[in-house]
Amino acid sequence: MKESLSSIKIIVVFLILTASLYPIGYWLIFHMESAVPLMLSVGLATVTTCLIFKKSLGSLGWSWGSWKYQWLSYLVPLGYVAAAYLIMWILGFGEWYN
Repeated sequence: MKESLSSIKIIVVFLILTASLYPIGYWLIFHMESAVPLMLSVGLATVTTCLIFKKSLGSLGWSWGSWKYQWLSYLVPLGYVAAAYLIMWILGFGEWYN
């Protein structure tokens, strides 16, 4: 029961921080003409919540995984793009830039 209360406290603090930083991010959207501040406000709320509760940032899944999956996460999208471009070039819908 104690662990669930701790989890509820963490969620409540995160929601309060997000709600308080969201208007600032929304205001900055109009000044910067970009959605980046709004996305950063949620990230900043997350990092601040971790710091308040002395949680490791690695607990968020920001740790480096197995090399096998790192290579696959790079090569699989590259394979999809290469296949799409090859089909376009072979069928004549696209060509190399000069």
